[in-house]
Amino acid sequence: MKKGLHVLKGLSVNLDNLCTWVIDQKFIQLQMVREDELGIIDIYAEGEEGSNYPSAYIVPINEFKRIEREISEYMSK
Repeated sequence: MKKGLHVLKGLSVNLDNLCTWVIDQKFIQLQMVREDELGIIDIYAEGEEGSNYPSAYIVPINEFKRIEREISEYMSK
């Protein structure tokens, strides 16, 4: 099973570093462990409320569903 998750151009995530995840109909939040700090990645589908946050990553709805599926598959192993 692959450990890398491509979110969008220039952003890939090593799922081995994922400690907490939240999947909602409108957003996905990933909390990553990086040495002594916690990195938070917010992912929204295009056009969803909250997708105007400057720190959020915006992806097309089909990519949002793919990301959701890949995280779920990896974390259920």
